[in-house]
Amino acid sequence: LRELPEIVERHRAASPLPLEALQQAAEEYVRAEFATGPLTCLGAGEEGVVLTDGRLVYKYFHYWKARDRSERIAFLKSLEGKVSG
Repeated sequence: LRELPEIVERHRAASPLPLEALQQAAEEYVRAEFATGPLTCLGAGEEGVVLTDGRLVYKYFHYWKARDRSERIAFLKSLEGKVSG
């Protein structure tokens, strides 16, 4: 069991993200939630997909480690209404 975290991390590193499926899910969610027009994918990583409609940038989170999920959510909520430009 001591080696399990390392084994899981190696597996994650070796398993490609289903990028097309993640991008499609992100686009569908952002369009529905924010009534955007066409979106362009700026990038995707382990935790999310970044999209733009040419005016705003959206980050769709699809994965967070359980140990810091609540802290990340609190941080993002703390930014609400404070970021502009």
